[in-house]
Amino acid sequence: MEYEVDVEIICDNDDCQYYPREFETVQGTDGEIHNWTCPGCKTKYTFEIEFEPTVTNIKQVQKY
Repeated sequence: MEYEVDVEIICDNDDCQYYPREFETVQGTDGEIHNWTCPGCKTKYTFEIEFEPTVTNIKQVQKY
């Protein structure tokens, strides 16, 4: 499944003071590995985005 999402990527390095001011747009397909380098401390990360569809708003329309 292809996707285009806005994500907030936060560095988890305790010594880093970087915090994103806006979301970053990420495009890809399920299972694709993305790379991100923190602009503050240059720590490199890899991550995946996985979508799992959820069925919502189910209504009975006819009773048998």
